Amino acid sequence: MPAAAVLAALLSDECGLSEAEVERRHARFGANLVERGGARSRLAIFAAQLANVPSGLLVASSVVSTALGEWFDAAAIGTVLGLNTAIGYAVERSSERFLASWQSAEAGDTEVLRDGNVRRISTADLVPGDIIMLHAGDVVPADATVVEAVRLAVDQYALTGESVPIPKELGADTALYAGTVITGGRGRAVVERPGRDSALGRIAALMPTRTAPVLSCS
Repeated sequence: MPAAAVLAALLSDECGLSEAEVERRHARFGANLVERGGARSRLAIFAAQLANVPSGLLVASSVVSTALGEWFDAAAIGTVLGLNTAIGYAVERSSERFLASWQSAEAGDTEVLRDGNVRRISTADLVPGDIIMLHAGDVVPADATVVEAVRLAVDQYALTGESVPIPKELGADTALYAGTVITGGRGRAVVERPGRDSALGRIAALMPTRTAPVLSCS
């Protein structure tokens, strides 16, 4: 959608929200946080690649082929299993690192425009309709749409796999995603989907988690 249409749909404008409206939206949408349990170990991620029906069938087929002396078939099945495990492990490790880096960003601040004034607030306090200020080096704090761009470019590799920075221009690609990094230029964007409603939040919801151990100080 064009930037103007997004602003209208979110009942916002380029001067930002009022503090009273922010309070109402914060009560409705909650904090801009991605709920995430304890991170898994590398061994747990690796084991998860084998603990599924397709991998189990491949292992069983490899064992049967070996028992029957069909070495070529056994090697071929083993190669497929190894590739599948390696690719799955790499993808999940990348997602774990992406989520870990976002947890650090959540604890930081964001420059936002409210009541026409620029101020710094906790990233967790962002709500839909907020106008955020973007500069090179910033981590995008929520899914958003660009409303102003001056040579703005974003590194989306961790989320989309694109290996080069993506230009963000009005009239072209204006979508921004939480956790991606501004690599150049500057701009402003309107927050659309914060926290668990963001693309990053949906990824976190799909990721298996384990409960972090409780340490005793006694």
